[in-house]
Amino acid sequence: MPRRSHTNPTVSVSPRDNGAAAIRSVSDAKATRRKHDDTHGKSSTAVCVRCELTIDKWIKLDPGPGVLCERCWKNMYLPKCRRCNKPIEKAAVYASDGQLKGKYHPECFNCAVCNRPFPDKSFYVYDGQPLCSFHYAEANRSLCSREQCGKPIEGPCAIAWNGEKYHPGCMSCQWNGEYGDEHCTVVLGEEYWEVDGTMLCDRHGARYEMQLSGSGSSNGGSEYGGKGRRSGETRRSHESERRSGGSKGSQERMRDEKGAKARKRVTRLINLTSGGLGF
Repeated sequence: MPRRSHTNPTVSVSPRDNGAAAIRSVSDAKATRRKHDDTHGKSSTAVCVRCELTIDKWIKLDPGPGVLCERCWKNMYLPKCRRCNKPIEKAAVYASDGQLKGKYHPECFNCAVCNRPFPDKSFYVYDGQPLCSFHYAEANRSLCSREQCGKPIEGPCAIAWNGEKYHPGCMSCQWNGEYGDEHCTVVLGEEYWEVDGTMLCDRHGARYEMQLSGSGSSNGGSEYGGKGRRSGETRRSHESERRSGGSKGSQERMRDEKGAKARKRVTRLINLTSGGLGF
């Protein structure tokens, strides 16, 4: 389910003390860089205890005689960005409620799938990664199944007999305009008809029964949905359609030559929590 958090995109980094060194902030570290000269009787170079490179600027470890070059110090003691894995020296983005682990450079804090920024400062967390609303819904299987929509579902959600999810207003009759009719756009309610995988309103469920109770198919195909359409099929009269629409009991179980059935189905309604995470 979508979960929202609060992040702070302007948090300053506080270097951590590992118990072995007195670690200064980045600004302090810059102040401790040194380039010694012989006038003080000291060497002008030193060797980094980590990378063993000879350096003329370093950060002193305290206690102890060792020194670190700036690169090694940053890699050892500054937090790493979860996206690029490089040290974060200035501002960092993180979730203050802990739903999203780790910290990010502000420029690295984008959708983990499409790499686009979050223009409305809202994001989602899925499998430990920040996602935009579309890719969260895609991963969470909560995109609307209606072809003309395909948008994320937040709030009320209608679930069809086969598990497909819809915005309640998008779950409509799938009558495809057979025999000169227009495509049906009636929104399906609590109950609807399912015929060979296709969802129908009461009117077109009755229409389908009427077709099956006719002269039968000469080509062995189903008359609905464009699968094996009959050619030369004459329209039934409106009176016949009204008569067939009144016999709902006979619609409960029907078969054509290939075994297609019409079944009464019930819509399941759930609520998908609204909103992503915001900073």
